Amino acid sequence: MGDRALADRITAAGPAAQRQVADDLAAHVLSVVPIAGAQETLDALRAAQYGDSPLRHWLESQGDQADSERLAAEEDLQQAQLYGQDTAPLDAQRRQWRNTARAYILAFYALDPDPDEAAQETVYEASFILDKTDLTTRVQASLNATT
Repeated sequence: MGDRALADRITAAGPAAQRQVADDLAAHVLSVVPIAGAQETLDALRAAQYGDSPLRHWLESQGDQADSERLAAEEDLQQAQLYGQDTAPLDAQRRQWRNTARAYILAFYALDPDPDEAAQETVYEASFILDKTDLTTRVQASLNATT
C-alpha cells in the first residue's frame, strides 16, 4: 500500500481509528527510542489528554533541541569525511539524534487534538524510525482493530 493510499485510508477510518493509529505508533516508537517524558506521554494518551498542554510544549522543545544536536552531529560527520577519519561512530551518533528528535516530535503530534492530524503526523515521524513494512503493518493492524 502506497503512502497516499495509507494516508487516505487513515483519513477515511474516522476519529476512533485515527486515535488508535496515533496511540499504537506512539507506544511502539517510544519503546524503541527511549526519551525522557515517554511514560508521561503514554499516560496522557491513555487519559485522552489531547491538545495544548505543558507536556506538549516540552516535547516540542525537546524535539527542537535534539534536532539541533543532530545538525551538529551532521557537521561533525562531514568534517570527519573531509579529513578521511573514521565516520562510523559519528554516523551512529547522528542517527541516534535523528531518531530521538523524531520520537519527541512524534510524541508531540500523538497528543494533537485533531485525530487525523495526530495519526498522519505520527505515521510521518515514525517513517524515519521504522522500516516501511513494519510501519505499514502496524498502521493496518491499528485500523483493523477498530473496524
